[in-house]
Amino acid sequence: MKPNISEWTIVVIGNWNVAILNPDWVCEKIFEEKEISIEVLLGAGQAGLKMVSGTTQLIPSPDRVIIAASSTTTIDEAEKATVRLLDNLPITPVSSIGVNFGFFEPEPMPELLSLFDLRDKPLISSEGWDISETSVIRRIKLDDKTLNLRLTHNERGISFHLNFHWDVATPKEAMTIVEGKVALLRDEARSILKKIYNVEEESVQ
Repeated sequence: MKPNISEWTIVVIGNWNVAILNPDWVCEKIFEEKEISIEVLLGAGQAGLKMVSGTTQLIPSPDRVIIAASSTTTIDEAEKATVRLLDNLPITPVSSIGVNFGFFEPEPMPELLSLFDLRDKPLISSEGWDISETSVIRRIKLDDKTLNLRLTHNERGISFHLNFHWDVATPKEAMTIVEGKVALLRDEARSILKKIYNVEEESVQ
């Protein structure tokens, strides 16, 4: 199993003032750097910015801020940026925070593939349709934590997406949830996949 690093993100849902989250402010307050890289994102008739410092990316929009890591060993830097964001904007209305991890297994074992043998599979095939992709989605809870777990199978293999989710009322509450805990959630995600689905990361990047 390999990490899908594009899905290793922290997402804070809320009502964000993107005028405040400009490159100069983010550079000073969030990344604590003198210079950062800026990429323009185009899509759906709108333009946005991706601000990059070292191993961390920040993508602001009016309804959410995405903070992403560039490797499996630097998720703590994304955590630090998230904490600074929440600490510097303490009255921003926020509603939830999620920590996300993605993995991909290109050569799944038969017992793993059997999870996608759903009852309607032969019925669909008998109608002449080819199933190109199947997803299994589960929402599971432990204490105050919700895990949204999605397994997707297609011709390339099986992808796993794990979203640890909390509803929150304030930036301070969101900060308490993630500070010092994101690396632990990464390890928990790996443990869940190992214990339940018997898949394990090939190597740590």
